[in-house]
Amino acid sequence: MMKIGRQKVLTCVTLDLFCRNEIVQLITALFIFKQSKAEAIYVIVFLMRSLWVVLVVMLAVENGCNGCLEKERIALLQLKDSINFPNGTSLPSWEEDDNMDCCHWERVECNSTTRRVIKLELDRARDRRTDGYWHLNASILLPFESLRSLNLYQNRLRSFVGNEGIGILPNWSNLEELDLSYNYFDNSVLPSLNKLLNLKSLRLGWNALNGSTYVEGKFKMYIYSL
Repeated sequence: MMKIGRQKVLTCVTLDLFCRNEIVQLITALFIFKQSKAEAIYVIVFLMRSLWVVLVVMLAVENGCNGCLEKERIALLQLKDSINFPNGTSLPSWEEDDNMDCCHWERVECNSTTRRVIKLELDRARDRRTDGYWHLNASILLPFESLRSLNLYQNRLRSFVGNEGIGILPNWSNLEELDLSYNYFDNSVLPSLNKLLNLKSLRLGWNALNGSTYVEGKFKMYIYSL
């Protein structure tokens, strides 16, 4: 899976270098134009060609290289594999295709400028025909540093595996909304939630929590049945 998009990345780098070379030649031609008016016609033709090439390359980069971040695309595919383990078929639009922009995948929302993933709507994503609880390795989510909203409602999710659970995500300073309701979490999830200090909304209803429940933070917390 680490080879995904390698050809696309090399193509974008090549186009970028070619465009930079054309810009350098363009600046050089402008300098020559100021120094020798006798070569004006040649320089004008050269300028027109260079501007056209730069425009074409910029359009190619805009259309083919300005998709979602490659590391986030790989993480989404890993997340899909985890959700579908061992034999699910959910999230069919998330395909291992170098030419596909993951910002256009279902349940994914990206920032229109940075192309970083900012929202994942994964409610009921796990195939109901897939047996057993689901355990998510939280390290898969590490690349999503700009994520603002994560919805994992009703996925038969039992735990975030790893030493610190979801609290392993030190770069999640932008996370504001987290929905873990209608799953199978018990009280062991609470310490890791305490590390998500910028939450504004946390939903924990209809899990396997019991006894006293304490989560730090200044946000709305929804717990319906303990």
